[in-house]
Formats: sequence, structure tokens, C-alpha cells
Amino acid sequence: MQSRPRRVAAWIVAAITAVCVITTSISWVGILRDVFRFRCDYLSDGEYADWVCADGIGYILPGLVLLGLEGLVGIAAIMLLTLSQRRPGAWRALAALGAGPVAIVMTAWLLADPPADAIVPETFWFAVASLGVLAAASAAASCLGPHVGAPVCLGIAAAAGLVALLLQPGLVSPCLLGVGLSIVTALAWKPHSRAERGSG
Repeated sequence: MQSRPRRVAAWIVAAITAVCVITTSISWVGILRDVFRFRCDYLSDGEYADWVCADGIGYILPGLVLLGLEGLVGIAAIMLLTLSQRRPGAWRALAALGAGPVAIVMTAWLLADPPADAIVPETFWFAVASLGVLAAASAAASCLGPHVGAPVCLGIAAAAGLVALLLQPGLVSPCLLGVGLSIVTALAWKPHSRAERGSG
């Protein structure tokens, strides 16, 4: 059975992650407007040229859609965390959710469909690559399951999420989601490792 302190810690981290993701989701507006140039036009009068974008209200709906996607990942994580106390296989699915943040960012990219003349900073793509590392490390942990290397992979995943946050602070919401998922999954790992070994 999972030790009570680790179980409580996992739920505390999950709750903190949920609050952080919700409160920082407004950052999607900056990504959509300033990085993807969503609902923006490049205007020039001969001497002055710049991007002119819609006001903040125009970004509420797409922002809510992206927050909704993060919410779906969070709900799935809560359900799997609950099931993982009785079904070791649920832990592997929980670990696999680490692919969620990079998938949400790329979904935002596809939905925004940036104009051809929009210049996306290199730091954004480096941040996306770091979230890709988070997803890959989480997938590796899912495959390793009870093996001692799984928590190491989750540590790498959490670190990659922090690196992505430093590279592109505007992605704070999905980055914190990824880091939180990695920590929660790591806290839920040990008892299932023992259970799987005991049944082997």
C-alpha cells in the first residue's frame, strides 16, 4: 500500500498545480497575440510599421479553449491518481500524461495559424523542445513502470518543464502543468513499484 504521507503529498501538489495553472492561464493571451500574432494585422504607413492586434476581449474564447484542454488533462490526472492506489496500470497512464503540455502548445499553434510574416522567437521553439523532452521522459517513465529508473525520468521531466518556463515565461501555464504532473507521478510511483514486484 502507498504510504499516507506520500499520498497526501501527491494530492497537495495536485491541488497547488491546479490553482497555479488556472491563475496563470491568462498568459495564453500574450502567446496568442505577441508570439503567434493571432487576430493581428501588420500595418505600415510608409514611415511606421507595426502589428495591430485585437483587444483583450478577442482572446477570451481561445484562451478558455486552451484552459479547457489543460483542465481535461488535469481531470484525467486526478482520476488516474485515484485509480493508481488500487490499479498499478493506472500509474503508467498517469505518467504518459506528461505529453499533454507540449500537445496543448502545438494545438494552440495550429488553432492560431500564425501569419506567414509573423516572426516567432527562437526561445519559443527551444521551450517547445524542452516540453518535448518532458513528454519523452514521461513516456520513458511510463514504459519503465516499476523499474528504479522511472523516478529519474520524472525528475528529468520536471527539470525540462522548468527550463521551458525560463526560456518562454509566456508558457507558464502548460509548463507548470507539466512540472506538477511529473512531481505528482513521482510521488505516486513507489507503492506501485512494490506492488508490481510482489505480483511478479
